[in-house]
Amino acid sequence: MLDLDHFKQVNDQYGHLTGDKVLISTVQCLQAILRPYDRIYRYGGEEFLLCMPGTTPEEAREVAERMCHAVAAQRIQIEGSNKILQVTASLGVAMLDPSRSVEASIEAADTAMYRGKKSGRNCVVTEF
Repeated sequence: MLDLDHFKQVNDQYGHLTGDKVLISTVQCLQAILRPYDRIYRYGGEEFLLCMPGTTPEEAREVAERMCHAVAAQRIQIEGSNKILQVTASLGVAMLDPSRSVEASIEAADTAMYRGKKSGRNCVVTEF
């Protein structure tokens, strides 16, 4: 699970068109890291669910760390301005586990992501 940090401030300060540009840029950034068969799903306003089949917990954490750094490295130009936006993301990583429902696994990833937000944002928290 990935959530852009302080995204409401982007929409409030720069408008929804800029917010949309940030979302598009971020998805493109993530797609450059993920494998062709991995999937990104928009799960809420600025929240994304990432599915990486056949990934070990260690690999999932490594990819999540790369995504976290790549999102923070983005430089997004505000339309009609020389202002550059930078955003960060908090990520929660959990594994699909046959002993629990998909919904419970998503909840575990979401809970881990919120732990990251509470501990300072722009980080990866795992729940294995």
